[in-house]
Amino acid sequence: MEKKLKPCPFCTENGAHIQRVGGSYFVRCLFCGVTTRFFTDEQEAIDAWNRRAGR
Repeated sequence: MEKKLKPCPFCTENGAHIQRVGGSYFVRCLFCGVTTRFFTDEQEAIDAWNRRAGR
């Protein structure tokens, strides 16, 4: 399973973290606070983050 997160597409910092709430996962940038939506699969949250396009 690939867990490497790309830098934030908005602030370009390397502060993204996978977070779990109950049975859901999302990725959040600790610098600017931007997040993905919630996913039931951790890898789906990672893939969604890594596909995001910034400014």
